[in-house]
Amino acid sequence: MILVDTADLEALGQCLAYPSIRGFTTNPTLVTRSAGVEQLSLPQYHECILRLIRALPHVAPQDDRCREIFLQGVGSAEQIVSMAREWREQLDPARWRLWIKLLPDRPSINAIPTLTGAGVRTLVTAVNTLAQARVSLDAGADGVAVYVGRLQRIDPEWSLKIARIAALSQRAHRTLLLASFKDLPLIESALELSDDITIPASLVPRLLDSPLSAAAIEEFGKTVAPSIGTI
Repeated sequence: MILVDTADLEALGQCLAYPSIRGFTTNPTLVTRSAGVEQLSLPQYHECILRLIRALPHVAPQDDRCREIFLQGVGSAEQIVSMAREWREQLDPARWRLWIKLLPDRPSINAIPTLTGAGVRTLVTAVNTLAQARVSLDAGADGVAVYVGRLQRIDPEWSLKIARIAALSQRAHRTLLLASFKDLPLIESALELSDDITIPASLVPRLLDSPLSAAAIEEFGKTVAPSIGTI
């Protein structure tokens, strides 16, 4: 699945109009940025997520597709569970499947069994080691996420490390979501490691870009002239 990584409603509406986009992910940085401030308190963050959820019927296409929504849980295990339950109550289950993103720390990992029992999927994000992935999946997480761009900048063996996490996720029949992309070549490399990615809104319109394809499109346009009317 391809997801868009944004909390901006205008960008979200534009990207969800693409049939290939299965949903979206957010994080506290994106939510804070969309609110136009530098920092949010926990109650303010919770309210921003609620406003985002309430706006979805106005920005998402009105069709019969069920899309994925990944929202970041923050705070203690109890606070994460409490917010997740309220967020889920605000979502139409026929149109949105809720995932709660969690950090690879003890409070977040402790929330996984309760969230699972409440019917909420969980994704442990910012995973950088095989041990973190193993602990997260053993705790019951439905998937893990790796920041590809960040890992690439600091580890020359980044692709090998992700491949090992991918193999672990596949054996456990869980999701590996790859994130943090700056350009199309990095997305190409990531798609060799996982089918599931989340990308910035700015890159969504460029997913079909290819110089070779552009040349073929131009060639075909010269040989078959466009016409008005139906066949």
